Amino acid sequence: MISFGIKTWSCPCGYKQDFEPTSELQDKHFTQDKRFRGSVGVNECPACLLIGTHGVLYRVLDDDEKVKMTVYESEEDRIIRKSEMMFEPKFKYHIGYETRLETDEEYDKRIDEMDIPETAKARFKVKKSKEQRKFPVYEEETDEEKESRIDELVLRMKLATKEEVQILREKYEDKG
Repeated sequence: MISFGIKTWSCPCGYKQDFEPTSELQDKHFTQDKRFRGSVGVNECPACLLIGTHGVLYRVLDDDEKVKMTVYESEEDRIIRKSEMMFEPKFKYHIGYETRLETDEEYDKRIDEMDIPETAKARFKVKKSKEQRKFPVYEEETDEEKESRIDELVLRMKLATKEEVQILREKYEDKG
């Protein structure tokens, strides 16, 4: 298994992308996508644009902050990756919604997320006018479902030859 840093551009908001934010590439990745609302300019952060702020992308030079590409070369790499994935949390599947009265914790969280002064939040919390709200319902996968899902993912992992690794490194590795 080989990991290396690739060319990365980042915004202070935490967003990262692995292509240069030129007008042509920003247009290709975002503006032409029918699901993306808005037009992204040169060096403009698409994540910030979606929330109505303006962030600027800068080139990441620190190797620790670059996006990493991992290339798997052997069956042993598959075994290692499977063992890592087995320690990850189980998936939760969205199965529908239920309408119910929100709990005190859910009410307090909703008030805390409001963009209002702290004094107003405190008044809302004392008043506790809870509402009937729609809440998503999730079902967690079983241990057997998790292992089956991971086995399928690991089997689909493509193992790279030495030549393919070299081609990937030449094309994507950021040596700067």
